[in-house]
Amino acid sequence: MGSFAGSLLGVRLTVLKGHAWVQGVRGEVDLGSERLREGDGAAISDEHEVALRGRGSSEVLVFDLA
Repeated sequence: MGSFAGSLLGVRLTVLKGHAWVQGVRGEVDLGSERLREGDGAAISDEHEVALRGRGSSEVLVFDLA
């Protein structure tokens, strides 16, 4: 679980096996060029690293799908 408390805090998400799922829990986050809102989910495939940026107070769950 990742929590962002503040304005535009970000991390680089490393996907070890090339597949992951990111689930928006609270608030809004930018995953690469896509915006996820509470309840949205996104699959990541064939990416080694992607930017994850919180927009204000937000939370996400990240599942590494090996």
